Amino acid sequence: MLLTLQRGTRLLVTRTTTDGEVVPVREGVVLGPCRDDASRVLVHWYAGAAGKERIQVVRASDAAMWLWR
Repeated sequence: MLLTLQRGTRLLVTRTTTDGEVVPVREGVVLGPCRDDASRVLVHWYAGAAGKERIQVVRASDAAMWLWR
């Protein structure tokens, strides 16, 4: 099954602390699918623990786990 994420889909990566609290690690937005591999998407990470922006190629199945809810 091929998963497609629309341009502009917001992503949020979280982690759970030892106390059981869920905290955000980084936020991003899908820029679109990769031209040569439809199973991957380009993600613009605009906020994170280190405060660095970057664009990264991510598997669409991984990105689907980080959908902003």
